[in-house]
Amino acid sequence: MFSQRDLAIEIVTTLRQAGHIALFAGGCVRDLLLGKTPKDYDVATSANPEEVQQLFGYRRTKAVGASFGVIMVLPARKKGEPHHKADHPAIPPVEVATFRKDGLYVDGRRPETVTFSSPEEDAQRRDFTINGMFFDPLTETVHDYVGGQVDLQSRQLRAIGIAADRFQEDKLRLLRAVRFNSILDFSIEPETWRAIQDLAPEICVVSHERIAAELRRMLAHPSRHSSIQTLDDAGLTAAIFGKILSATSPDLLFALQSLKTDHFETAMALWLRELPVETLRNICSQLRLSNQERDAILWLHTMQSAWLEFSDWPVCRQKRLLAHPLINELIASGQALVSAQLLESRHVDAAMERLQSWSKEEINPPLQVTGEDLIHWGILPGPQFRQILEQLRDGQLEGLITGREAAQQWLVDENYLPRT
Repeated sequence: MFSQRDLAIEIVTTLRQAGHIALFAGGCVRDLLLGKTPKDYDVATSANPEEVQQLFGYRRTKAVGASFGVIMVLPARKKGEPHHKADHPAIPPVEVATFRKDGLYVDGRRPETVTFSSPEEDAQRRDFTINGMFFDPLTETVHDYVGGQVDLQSRQLRAIGIAADRFQEDKLRLLRAVRFNSILDFSIEPETWRAIQDLAPEICVVSHERIAAELRRMLAHPSRHSSIQTLDDAGLTAAIFGKILSATSPDLLFALQSLKTDHFETAMALWLRELPVETLRNICSQLRLSNQERDAILWLHTMQSAWLEFSDWPVCRQKRLLAHPLINELIASGQALVSAQLLESRHVDAAMERLQSWSKEEINPPLQVTGEDLIHWGILPGPQFRQILEQLRDGQLEGLITGREAAQQWLVDENYLPRT
């Protein structure tokens, strides 16, 4: 099956046949040398953006960052395939970037100017040595101008050149260093580590959206506990959250290590579980999280209290909780807290047992009575309308109201309807 790697090799081959230098670049090279399957492939070339577009055609290319030398190349459209299919291929496009040398960084994010250059100069502008190598997929040779192979072998994260300069160029690299180090289970080279600590307070110049994007990647990965510990040690936690959060307790770090999920929201709610809900709401807003992310985090945060009393709840309340779309995430965080001895297991175990013993239909059966039914039976909408529907639903979940006739009889018994 044709893959993105095949597309990247096709791009390299085409560029080379046209007389240009073309190599795999960045993270995919690192992953290949580590024996991992890259998530995506990037190509670096001596061809300028206009030459790339002319070579592959304007229908197959998108100029997403032409001023920085970046063109996206899409898979070729198969013969007879509609044009719109080529615009949305199943195989992701490959980013093709011209070798470049960056000018001054004035906003802590992007250079003021770029100059197209050579592979050697291009490598020097990148963030870490393990991300600064090139790979020729046609001859299977590595082009390493920054010592990345040595650092890979010694499992060490090192900034290219002067560490403070690399972080001054783009402060987000402070967080990227933490993420790469934790995910790869490397150590951080001393000069690089000192620069991270020195510049940690300046992370606040990075946009909240970019900070949130890095936190998502960290917290969704099983190494999240290591990332958070490193954030704390570097002073980045305090820089991001201020006085409300500067360090994470060892017990909570163990809970995060024990957490079995890849959901960012679950890890975020667990990490910040000791903060008041309004403070957490403000953090979600500050980080510009989506409404869906915010609502999930706040629900998971608030419902941790269920693990103090779930077994003592009436059946209808238990079923309402178990029917929630995020119940498995709530249980996962409860199990993590149990593993860290921050919570007794009784109520989490009870929820798991109920979830296994009750069918989906028992937990969340179809509604027997709706608002339209109440109106049809003569109950006018008003302050009690919702309360009546909730009581009927509770009776259904408890098994006390087993049909519409039983529902009408309950309404009569509770004096909501006259006796006939």
